[in-house]
Amino acid sequence: MLDILHIENIAVAKCIDIEFNKGFSVLTGETGSGKSIIIDAINMLLGGKVSKDIIRHGEERAVVSAFFSEIDDDVYKICDELSISYDKDDSFAIYRSYSQDGKSVVKINSCPATLAQLKQISSKLVNIHGQNENQTFINKSNHILILDKYGKRGTKQRFGMPTLSLPIKISDAPAQTKSFAIIFDDPDSVKV
Repeated sequence: MLDILHIENIAVAKCIDIEFNKGFSVLTGETGSGKSIIIDAINMLLGGKVSKDIIRHGEERAVVSAFFSEIDDDVYKICDELSISYDKDDSFAIYRSYSQDGKSVVKINSCPATLAQLKQISSKLVNIHGQNENQTFINKSNHILILDKYGKRGTKQRFGMPTLSLPIKISDAPAQTKSFAIIFDDPDSVKV
């Protein structure tokens, strides 16, 4: 969960600190109220392309940093693969700056990182849904992972329906496997 977002020298904003509440967050407001500044900052934080135009007039660099909590184990797994240190009992920090000379500095938990590493990790931390924009569901490489997570949780918890049980994780299934067994606790309750 994104807890704190710190923005410096982006567009007309000198310094903004935003604390998010637990759960779902929505940015709304009239035209010109600053929503785009926040979205541009988050996109920069996620490893998106940045141009010098984002830097506030008269400043040398733009900076975005964020602190996250309640991190999914997938993020820690990626950190392990990338040799990026973390403390599960502490918040997870990401920092990115972009200077007038076009140089970008990335740090994950105070460790220097590449943009590629930032993109790999941040894709598991934040999901932005905007007009005609959906990062997770459109990306075909996520389809099996989403189905695996759905099967792991079961439908009973979320929808009040019989529990869905998959014998194996779909992403771990052999390529030649064509079908999977779906087992319901109460087969008579399933309507086809």
